[in-house]
Amino acid sequence: MNAILALCHFCDSHGPCIIFCTQAFHSSYDAQLLHDSAPVTVEDNVQPLPRQRRSQSELSEDVASVTSTTTTNSLTLSLPTGSRQASNDQPSTCEACCFLPKGKPGFITVDSKAEIHYISSQYPKEHHLYSVVKQACYRSLSCEVCPGREGPMIYGEDQGCHVLSHTFFLKDSKGRGFQRWYSIIIVMLDRVFLANSWGFLVSHFKAVIAELQVKAEEVYHREIDNQADHNIPSKQLLPAPPNHYRRIKVGAAKQRSAGRSLMDLTADPNIFCTLHRHFVYILKCGGSRLRESMVEGPPQPGQHVADTHNEVDDNNDDLSPLESSVSSLPPLERVLTVPEFISFFSTIDLKDKHFFRSLRHLFSVLPRGHFTDLANHVICGDQVIVRGEDMVTVTSLLMVLKDLLPEGCSKIVGYSSSYQESFKCNFLGLQVDVRITDDIINSQHHVIMDVVAPKNLPADQELDDPLKHYTFMMSSKRQSGTSQESPTILYRLINILQNNSFSDNLALQSLDTLKREWLNKAKVLYAVSKTGKLDIKSKRKEKLTSLLQVLQCELVDIDILQFWLSAISKDYRSHLLQFVNN
Repeated sequence: MNAILALCHFCDSHGPCIIFCTQAFHSSYDAQLLHDSAPVTVEDNVQPLPRQRRSQSELSEDVASVTSTTTTNSLTLSLPTGSRQASNDQPSTCEACCFLPKGKPGFITVDSKAEIHYISSQYPKEHHLYSVVKQACYRSLSCEVCPGREGPMIYGEDQGCHVLSHTFFLKDSKGRGFQRWYSIIIVMLDRVFLANSWGFLVSHFKAVIAELQVKAEEVYHREIDNQADHNIPSKQLLPAPPNHYRRIKVGAAKQRSAGRSLMDLTADPNIFCTLHRHFVYILKCGGSRLRESMVEGPPQPGQHVADTHNEVDDNNDDLSPLESSVSSLPPLERVLTVPEFISFFSTIDLKDKHFFRSLRHLFSVLPRGHFTDLANHVICGDQVIVRGEDMVTVTSLLMVLKDLLPEGCSKIVGYSSSYQESFKCNFLGLQVDVRITDDIINSQHHVIMDVVAPKNLPADQELDDPLKHYTFMMSSKRQSGTSQESPTILYRLINILQNNSFSDNLALQSLDTLKREWLNKAKVLYAVSKTGKLDIKSKRKEKLTSLLQVLQCELVDIDILQFWLSAISKDYRSHLLQFVNN
């Protein structure tokens, strides 16, 4: 991950300051620039820390796996010229503003496989990076605030770097208000990458912060108890001089304002080694979670729809109760996309089951009128309801019917125990005892097919296709009618399926070509309608008729073209509009 991770602190004497930062360098040469030609030295007293509790998330286990494949050395660091000059412009720092005592080493982790050096020091290497991180530190602990002053936030500039900051407090018995204000920030140029990594970064920031707060709170309570044990009873106090309370007040203020290092607050001399390991893990794994891909040429509509359906939310805790309940349903009860339904159907054991193998198989089994009416409903976007006793037969019927549409047009519920509305799915499989209301039965935008298996299948017909002995009862208020009332694509589809000179593979390729052709017609209709020169819903049909003649379509095909636009993603529509405007 091309970013800088830093721990910042608001010092009572010096204001916001950088305590500790970690960078990744992709060559040993860049790593050597961090110090004044001093060799890398191994320090024996830097030992891996014991694994933390599981409640601190799985970060510690992952860090252990990272450090086992890398080498952790100590590196004698010094500020680069620019950073040293910048720091010299500030007042002298106190213990709270320092990473380690002067002359002590920093940390370096070498990933030999990726040839990356992760180096932790107090300041970034280069002067311009120091200025950027310093500015991010100032904003994190001053003007950029969130409700409660603790929590994550993103800020930045369009022409500069972008920052994700998580502010938090650590208990301190000698601090102002008995607490100290810190923040963990990550600075990078890529705003989109930073926003997409929100869930990953915030969850691991919270794990690191929780570990620090637990240690600081233990020290705080221990110091408070020690102060209570050393209090002198009031009856032993002698009469105080006039300026006694003024001196006590000034002395207590000086004592409380004195800076304390993070090692003192947590009573852990290896706390910065722990932070180094955590920051290295975040930089290493944060960069491998997401990757950019260069798309050459215009976006593909089907691919974009598939990518949209397959997006995964990193943080499942953000799901609403309704979404959580829906995601916990069995696969056959949920609305599935085509890839999800194919993946589920591949897990079904089809041995000794009666199922449809392809569209041509379905075409040969169903009566010609039933198939024509069924295909007419499918390509127009109506809801197809298949009800039957055998789950495999019902889901296989839906499996082959989805091949009549582009991938993005299909939403499937495989075998549900209750009716699902048409806006949720256009392919619905139901159990045999599910009741359907009269308004659905009498609707022209629904078709119902009941699959009835024969009670006794003769033994001498086992080698024959058993589905040809099934009964298929269909209820539909829309009839295919004459050729003038039926879509143009329907008859081309029938011609492909009934052409016996086509093999199954050739028929499937011809069907795919036909779908691509009509999807392109839908894109042309969409692009022309967005120019403002054509209104599809207008009563004046002259311009529309002229366009349909060019596309070799009829007025009855308008509904099909508009429905097939759902297979085109928003990105591709934006691409079409940009092309039209240019």
